[in-house]
Amino acid sequence: MLIFRARISSPQFMLSFNFYKKLLIGFVISLAILITVMAVGIGIIKKLNTSDDWVAHTYEVIDLTHLVSDSFHDIEVEQSLFNQTQNQQILKSIKSGSGKLKTQIKKLRTLTNDNPSQTKRIDLLNNCLQQQLLAYINPNQAGFGKAEITARLQETVKASENCKAIVDDIINTEKTLLTQRKQLSQGNSNLAFEIIFFSSVLDIIFLGGLYFFIRKTFKDKQIITDKLKISEAKFASAFSDSASGMAIVSLEGEWMEVNNYLERLLGYSKEELYKTTFIAITHPDDIPRNLELLKKVQAGEINQFQIEKRLIHKDGMPIWVMVNISIIHNLQGKSFAVSQVIDISALKELMGRMELKNTELSHTASQLTEKLTQLEDFNNIVAHNLRGPVKTIEYVLQLIAEEESEDEKQQYMAMLSEISNSLNGTLDDLLKVLEIKLDKTIKSDRCVLQDVTANISLLLKGDILKANAIITSEFDVKRINFPRIYLDSIFYNLVSNSLKYRRDNVRVEIKISSKEDGEKTILVFEDNGIGIDLAKYGKDVFKLNKVFHSGFDSKGVGLFITKNQIEAHGGTIQVESDPGYGTKFTIALVNSLHHVEELAAGL
Repeated sequence: MLIFRARISSPQFMLSFNFYKKLLIGFVISLAILITVMAVGIGIIKKLNTSDDWVAHTYEVIDLTHLVSDSFHDIEVEQSLFNQTQNQQILKSIKSGSGKLKTQIKKLRTLTNDNPSQTKRIDLLNNCLQQQLLAYINPNQAGFGKAEITARLQETVKASENCKAIVDDIINTEKTLLTQRKQLSQGNSNLAFEIIFFSSVLDIIFLGGLYFFIRKTFKDKQIITDKLKISEAKFASAFSDSASGMAIVSLEGEWMEVNNYLERLLGYSKEELYKTTFIAITHPDDIPRNLELLKKVQAGEINQFQIEKRLIHKDGMPIWVMVNISIIHNLQGKSFAVSQVIDISALKELMGRMELKNTELSHTASQLTEKLTQLEDFNNIVAHNLRGPVKTIEYVLQLIAEEESEDEKQQYMAMLSEISNSLNGTLDDLLKVLEIKLDKTIKSDRCVLQDVTANISLLLKGDILKANAIITSEFDVKRINFPRIYLDSIFYNLVSNSLKYRRDNVRVEIKISSKEDGEKTILVFEDNGIGIDLAKYGKDVFKLNKVFHSGFDSKGVGLFITKNQIEAHGGTIQVESDPGYGTKFTIALVNSLHHVEELAAGL
C-alpha cells in the first residue's frame, strides 16, 4: 500500500541523504587538508631550495674570494722577484696576473650585488689593487731613481696588506652568512619534515574516523530498515482494522487508500470513493474552511491540522466527523495527507440537546429574574404607597376623637369612608396585578390623568390638610397609555415629596401639568418647597437610600422607585431645583394612544 511505502521511504531517504551529506563533507575536509598540506609543503620546499641556493651561492663567493686572495699572493711574490731581478719577463707575468685578478674581482662584485656592505668592500679591494699595480709598470722607464722606487715599493707593500685585510673581511662576512643560511636551510628542512609527519598522522586519523562512520552508518541504516519493516506490518494491521476511519488523500483531495471502517461510515465502496474526491462529499457549508486549510498545506505554511466538518453519506444524510490531517512525503518528493476520520454525530446530537437545555434554563432564569424584579417592585409600591393613606386615616380618626360636633364627625366619617374606598381600590389594583401570570409583562392601561390626581389627593388627604396645600392641574394631554399601578405610584411619590419637603410658614403649592411633544407625553410636577442642592447632590438624586435633608421621615426609596418604573417603560425623568425656591420634575413618556381621538373624547 502507498502509505506503508511512503512511511518507509521517507526515513530511508533522510538516512541516505544524511549519509551522503556527511560523506561529502568528510571528503571535502580531507581534500582541503591535503591541499593545505601540499601548499604548505610546496612553500617549505621552495624556501628550502632557496636556502640551499643561498648556501651554494655563499660557497661560490667564498671560493672566489680565496682565488682572489691567492691571486693577490701570486702578484705579491712576483713583485718581490721583480724588485730583486728587474726581470721584464716577470713584469709581464705581473701584468697578466693583474688582469686575471681584475676579472675575478668583477665576478665577485656581481655575486655579492645583493649585499651592499660586501659590494663596498669589493670596490675598496679594486681600488687597493690599482694602487698596488702602479709601482710595477716598468719603473725604470718611468725615470724613477732608486729612492723613489724603494718608496713606491713600500707603498705597494702597504697596499697589498690592505688588500689582504679587505679579502679577509669579505671571507669572514661570507662565512657568517654561510652559517646563518645553513641554519635556515636546516630549519626549513625540519619544518617540512614535521608538516609532512603531522599531516600524515592527521590524514590517518581522519580516514580511520571516516571508515568507522561509514561502517556505523550502514549498520544504523540496516537497523532502521528492519524497524521500519516491523512498523510497516504493525501499521498495515492498525490501518485496516482501525476503529476509526483512515485514509490516504492527495493534496488535491483525491482518495488513494481507505480502510474498511470508512467504507461502512460513508456507505461507499472503495471503488466508488476512488472515483470521487474528499471535497465532493463534504457539506457545502464546510467546503470554504476545508479549502482554506488545504491551501495552507500546499503552500507549506502548515504540516497538519484538525477540522470538524460534515461528510455526506451515500444516502444523502450529513455525518458530523472530526478529521485529523498529517502530511507525509515520499522519495520522489510527492506529498500525501494521512486522514483520520472520527464519527462525532452522537456527540453533536448530545451537544445540541445540551444547548437546547441551556437555552431553556437561561430562559427560565430570565423569567425568574423578571418575576423577582416584579415582586420587588410590588413590595416597594405596597410598602411605600400605603404609608400615606394609613397616616391619613390615623389623622382623620384623631380629628373625629377631638371633634364634639356630630355634624363635623359625620363629615369626617364620610371623608374616612372615601379614603377607605380609595385605599381599597388601590389594594384591589395591586391584587389584580399580582394575579397576572408572572411570566407576562404588566399590561398598560388607559389612564385619565385627572382621575389619577384625584385618587392620589384623596390618599394623601391628611398630609394635604396638615400642610394647607393647594394642588392644581393643567392637562393638555388628558389620557396616557401606562400601567395604572405604576402611574399611581409615580404621582404618589412626587406629590408626597412636595408635601413632605415644604417650607415653614409658606403655603404649599403643587402644580401638575401635561403636554404633547411629538410621540411623547411630558408630565411636569412643580412645587415651592425647600428644593435640592443639585450642585452637591445632583448625581445622587435618583439613587437608592440617598437622603438630602435631615429631620424628615425619609429612607431615600421613593425617587429610586419612580425612576426605575419610568425607565422600565421607555421613559425618562429629569429634575430642576433651586434651594429655597422649589423643585421641578419633568417626565417624558411614550404615549401610544391616538391623541386626536383622546382630545376629541375630552371635548
